[in-house]
Amino acid sequence: MEDPVHDLIPKTSKAITEFDLLQRKEWAKARADALAKWEKVHGALETAEKAALENLEIAQRKAREMVSAAMEAWQDISAKRQRAQQQRDGVVAPAEAELRATASPRIRDLVDRLERRRRNLDVRNEYEWDRQNGGDRAVATNAESVKEVALHIARILQQDIRELELAPLSEIELDKKIAEIEADIPEPEMRPIR
Repeated sequence: MEDPVHDLIPKTSKAITEFDLLQRKEWAKARADALAKWEKVHGALETAEKAALENLEIAQRKAREMVSAAMEAWQDISAKRQRAQQQRDGVVAPAEAELRATASPRIRDLVDRLERRRRNLDVRNEYEWDRQNGGDRAVATNAESVKEVALHIARILQQDIRELELAPLSEIELDKKIAEIEADIPEPEMRPIR
């Protein structure tokens, strides 16, 4: 019966030739040279590697300290800003509420007029007879200008009215400001269709 382990062992019954011996000597010399070179440099390289690792750890520690200090400074400033904002809001919010509550009723009348005007905007088209197709053809429209007027009124309602409510204006100043706002609103205009 054959031994499976014995079959795995290479059979080296042939004699080592002189060529094989020379090759083995070259390999042994190359190995010895590499080991000698390693012996000369490995101690210095390991020392340098340890020093570099220590420098890295020192740099990481310093970086953590710098990040920590910067984070602390940011948190302090952020807390100061939040306190200042809370103080501002504590004064501004009640003052704005009082200013709105005591605003002139003429401001509310202006809002109502503007809302009514915006609701009453309508798109119109002008037509002329098209001889080629035998039907009416739109030659002008006010669609774009109606859109511009509606956006202008919306901006007034969102921004200018708030400013009017918060401004401490006399009746004369308020009348002047309302007249300026209303005069600044463009009228829809017919524009040619290209």
